[in-house]
Amino acid sequence: MKTILLADDETNLRMLVRTTLEDPQYRILEAVDGAEALALARAERPDLLVLDWMMPGMSGIEVARALRQDAVTASLPIIMLTAKGQETDKEQGRALGTYAYLVKPFSPLELLEKVQEVLTTSTSTADAAEPPAEVRRQLDLADSQLALYVRDLKRTVEAERQKARELATANARL
Repeated sequence: MKTILLADDETNLRMLVRTTLEDPQYRILEAVDGAEALALARAERPDLLVLDWMMPGMSGIEVARALRQDAVTASLPIIMLTAKGQETDKEQGRALGTYAYLVKPFSPLELLEKVQEVLTTSTSTADAAEPPAEVRRQLDLADSQLALYVRDLKRTVEAERQKARELATANARL
């Protein structure tokens, strides 16, 4: 199971990201500020950090810097998910070695795609011939949409099974 640490001070955004990434293969931890994100990253050693820039107390950039300076967390993949969309902001994120930089409002499917890229990087081979970037992007987008559809279909099937069990129990009582 892969662990994802989500650090954002906005409750609704954390709920959206958690819902987008919800999958039995992922354990999602949440932090509401930079200090908590740093502490959880050091204690839990997640496979990925989805990090907001503007948080109370300690900013996401400060968290990223602190993680990069610690040998244990220096290689932790980070996806910045922030409202700061200026080119200079993106350059700062790239300078800290962020895997991706997504600007709010963002596409949940794009976030899912980036998360899947990060978490499957270790299984891909560098020697494999890769399709052109645009073809790869379209294939990844289709896979992401299909993954969301499959996830939602599984949820619907499980909900229907639960209803059937409840009906069977109610019929047995009658």
